[in-house]
Formats: sequence, structure tokens, C-alpha cells
Amino acid sequence: MKKYKEFGEFGLIDHRGRRDEYVDQDRQMSRLKRENEMLKKCLEIWMQEMKRKDILASRKP
Repeated sequence: MKKYKEFGEFGLIDHRGRRDEYVDQDRQMSRLKRENEMLKKCLEIWMQEMKRKDILASRKP
């Protein structure tokens, strides 16, 4: 309970036998994966908007 109150969910992770640099690398890798997923979604939305603009532009005389 003390670790949870002090550090939240991160405090519940068992760090025995792990070096700090590995923990940091794992956290960075997770952050980069989340960032990549977000960028992929943004790119997909942007591509849909561009297609929609092309369709609207082709309809105008």
C-alpha cells in the first residue's frame, strides 16, 4: 500500500534484478510505440481528409 500511495501503479512493478537503464529503455520503448500509434491514426485521418477534398474538387465545374 505504501508503494502504491507513493508511486501509483508504477510503484507496484517489481524492480528486483532490473537495472535502472533497462527500466528507462522499456518505458521509452512503450512511449515511442504509443507515439507511433497516434501518428498512424493522425496520418490515416489526414489521408481521408485529402481524399474527401479531392472528391469535392473534382465535382466542381
